[in-house]
Amino acid sequence: MRVFTFSIVLFFLSNLAAQKVSKSDPTYMNVDHDRIKYYVQKELKDFGGIYFMGDTIPSNAKMTNLQLIHAPKIEGIGKINKLNLFQLDTNSANFKNVWRFYQNPEYLKLSYENATGIGGHTTSIGFITDKLLKEKPNWKGLVKTLIYLGVIGTYHHLYSELVIRDEASTDAYYLISFNVVWHMCTNECVDPKYKFSVKIDKETGEVSLIGK
Repeated sequence: MRVFTFSIVLFFLSNLAAQKVSKSDPTYMNVDHDRIKYYVQKELKDFGGIYFMGDTIPSNAKMTNLQLIHAPKIEGIGKINKLNLFQLDTNSANFKNVWRFYQNPEYLKLSYENATGIGGHTTSIGFITDKLLKEKPNWKGLVKTLIYLGVIGTYHHLYSELVIRDEASTDAYYLISFNVVWHMCTNECVDPKYKFSVKIDKETGEVSLIGK
């Protein structure tokens, strides 16, 4: 526990220069995976926790489209929902403390990655398919959807707050950068700050996390 706490302190000290994350910022996001059940369609509000499980779908799964109906503002969410990028397994036999949702492999081939652990490195989390590239969804909205749903993790225990620091889009790529405050408690509570970016290659479909 001491080693873990020491690592968190170093993480905090190395990111003191991160810009303040303010709730008054129009790009402000509060990310807590326990809230996902309140963001999705009404009939799912009474479900337990909902977590991303990639694309290994159980053979006895009973799938329903997972759509962010009540989430905070996500640009282009109407089109993103219509594409049915994610599906929820509603078979109670597969329930083990949490409900599980999966990506639609026609559009997404992503793996979970947590931005808190990438440091100053760049890591690929997979690809969006040619089919999704041709649909040209709102790229900012897509990235925010991945963050709210926890496909891109931004904290470990308890929650995170983010604001958009910068955004750039060309014919070749889309790049969006965030300032983050990560709220966590172990034997003490700390609020480390860090920065990261998400890059989508519009030609290959590769999605990368870039640490700062």
